[in-house]
Amino acid sequence: MSRSPDPQLPITGEPAESEVPRAERLEARLSRDEWSRLSDLASGAGLPVPTALVAAVADVVATWSSDAAFTLHVAAREGGAATLEVHAEPDRTFGSHAAALQLPDEVCEIQVRAGARVLLSSTVEELDGETVLVWSVACSLFPRRVPEDMFACYVALVRRLATGAGAWREPAGGHLPEAQRRRRQEVNATAVPVADLRLHDLFWATAREHPDRAAVIAADRGVTYGELQVAASSIARTLRQLGARPHRLVAVAMDKGWEQAAAVLGVLHAGAAYVPIEADLPAERFQYLLRHAEVEIALTQPGLRDTLPWPRDVRPLVVEETVLRGAADAEPGALQQPADLAYVIYTSGSTGLPKGVMIRHLGAVNTVLDMNRRYGYGPDDSVVALTPLSFDLSVHDLFGLFQVGGTVVMPEPGTGRAPWHWADLMDRHGVTTWNSVPALMQMLMEYVRRRRRRLPDSLRLALLSGDWIPVSLPARLRELARGDVELIALGGATEGSIWSIAYTIGEVDPSWTSIPYGKPLANQGFEVLDRALRRRPEWVPGDLYISGLGLAMGYWHDEEKTRAAFITHPETGQRLYRCGDLGRYLPDGNIEFLGRQDFQVKIHGYRIELGEIEAAIGSHPEVWEAVVQAIGEARGEKRLVAYVVPRTPDQSPDHLAQSVREHVAAKLPSYMVPAAVVTLDEMPLTANGKLDRKALPAPM
Repeated sequence: MSRSPDPQLPITGEPAESEVPRAERLEARLSRDEWSRLSDLASGAGLPVPTALVAAVADVVATWSSDAAFTLHVAAREGGAATLEVHAEPDRTFGSHAAALQLPDEVCEIQVRAGARVLLSSTVEELDGETVLVWSVACSLFPRRVPEDMFACYVALVRRLATGAGAWREPAGGHLPEAQRRRRQEVNATAVPVADLRLHDLFWATAREHPDRAAVIAADRGVTYGELQVAASSIARTLRQLGARPHRLVAVAMDKGWEQAAAVLGVLHAGAAYVPIEADLPAERFQYLLRHAEVEIALTQPGLRDTLPWPRDVRPLVVEETVLRGAADAEPGALQQPADLAYVIYTSGSTGLPKGVMIRHLGAVNTVLDMNRRYGYGPDDSVVALTPLSFDLSVHDLFGLFQVGGTVVMPEPGTGRAPWHWADLMDRHGVTTWNSVPALMQMLMEYVRRRRRRLPDSLRLALLSGDWIPVSLPARLRELARGDVELIALGGATEGSIWSIAYTIGEVDPSWTSIPYGKPLANQGFEVLDRALRRRPEWVPGDLYISGLGLAMGYWHDEEKTRAAFITHPETGQRLYRCGDLGRYLPDGNIEFLGRQDFQVKIHGYRIELGEIEAAIGSHPEVWEAVVQAIGEARGEKRLVAYVVPRTPDQSPDHLAQSVREHVAAKLPSYMVPAAVVTLDEMPLTANGKLDRKALPAPM
């Protein structure tokens, strides 16, 4: 049976085996009385003091280690050494954990290693009648302050063990330095006054004040706020007559056009909630979603009523230009409350069946208003609504612009992969903001660059979310922008009401392997927790959890999945959503997103992050875009394959592959150099515009 690996501590790199990092001494003195009390309490627990100290070291190392099972190395006074298997179990007390350790007699040194290299050595010395706790640490291998914080927690734990029996009965592990605890509280102190509004209230207020302002510009016509208000009122009256009411879903199955905005507003004004269903879905998936959502009424466009595979029990209603003429209701419908259901968006499920995420008006309104305040949205702003209605970035495209009296520019149907069309719309309508997944921005940038053009002068703000942002993208975007474009990285989950975290991207540090995830948005919180739901220290990966006003009500008609994904913290009582992603807090209060565990792989025994290799390849002057995959059996040997899009199409694939491998070899250890480099014309994308890793071709 193989032993557990060395602790996965947050070290900053893998130095050469020949390099011997300088050890720095950290020490703290225990008075004669403290040592005497510690000896008495250890004896009362049936343990020698050295065993208690080993357990204390193991306890602190477990808090800073990514893995709960690891190996320590111990040496005895009479000579000889042994390995100590540690399995950090959060439901055990410190005393029971210490008693379970299998140790040689008279332990005199505890070592934490990474391979053959000693990262940390813990010993005890006598000096002037006092006991000195000593750590010898290779501090240069750790991020700043990590060794000092670990040692401070070790000393604090030993002192607590010397104060009384209570500390021996505390749960093992989970220590967070006080300064870090305060920083975490400050970062998550995001409370601002809550707007007691519904999504359609935001539109109605603008329509009342500025009915003649352009609300939507589509391929076939423009629609003013007043006309859209009339359309929403007309649609709502029809829906109410057919039984629309709160917590019932009305489907919106449409291509891009002004009708989408009218339909969504009409559904909400009627008191119901909308569920977007893409018109180009396969028939089986289209019908499944309508049935699962218990849809009885669907809003659609003239050209789709007779071509979509409607189930027999679904009544399709066509939204036509006639709804733009007539009388508008003076006030938005008052049938539902801000805490009621606003929309359901279906996302992919691990079982293969999609999950319907239920979002309240309150959470979505909170995100919309926060974004508009932060980034100065106003009546002169506009956006090209690239995102499908079934993807929640579309919620801000519509209601973010409607709240401030801005304009939503609808692309023509079927232009989801047509950057030339987007560029034309931006130029023609003076579009000021961008909101998409990073891959669509890259498509626009590639189109502009290849035609030796620049991004429009009018563009002032770009919001990117939903996927990794390449570290090379900000500099490339600024090369192509005529003005000063503010670039914002956003994150979260559909279950958190569009976005929950943000980071303003300035200069990108060359050492970064990814763009920071950021800090929580207003009335929202982000936690990085271990499997016992305890906060992880800075630099230590853990599971990402979202809290706050934006959390979804749950999954439509799926209590089991709701209970699994939305939990109540046993100590704080907070409701939390587990994102399924890894991240870690940094000392400046930002979170670093680490992705799914799939993005952390082992090659030849070394644990690596693919983002670090992608960043190195992205700095190659002849590479426009890069993605790295670990190819191989799930539990077998893997090799690294890089996929690159060259800056110029006339590059020789063989020459570029060799050049890329040499470039990476000059920056990273040999085990991080891709075994193969595949040249592509463009990266494959999913329907939502995210990188489709499954569609990347296997290397020859």
